[in-house]
Amino acid sequence: MAIIVQEMINAKVSGVLFTRNPLKRDTGEDEFVINATFGLGEPLVSGRVSGDTFIIDKEKSSIKESIITQKDTMLTKDGEMDVPESIKSVSTLNNFQISQLIQIGKELEELFGAPQDIEFAITHDKIWVLQSRPITKSGS
Repeated sequence: MAIIVQEMINAKVSGVLFTRNPLKRDTGEDEFVINATFGLGEPLVSGRVSGDTFIIDKEKSSIKESIITQKDTMLTKDGEMDVPESIKSVSTLNNFQISQLIQIGKELEELFGAPQDIEFAITHDKIWVLQSRPITKSGS
């Protein structure tokens, strides 16, 4: 038996990066999709909150589309709390962070030899990769 102990990261922003668009079954290989929310990522991963979505042109490493949502609640190490009014409709990620995530995604996809589903957290402007696993194919 193995046991993994991870440090709790009190993330300012958390999210998921797909190195292939999971909604485009046959044509998604040319896009990355990033979903992000304020605070810890569990509510986003479990589908309890809708975060911001960024569709990335994989070849050009550029943003094709960004959907910024209103984020009302977030999970912190102290529990669930309201998102401050001043940032409810603000993008969770800036262009530099998106560029860093694109680079991380490309490196992990190459390292593992398959499209990846990558969970990340950001604190103090540092991106932490929490987990990377192959994208599971829907409908198969």
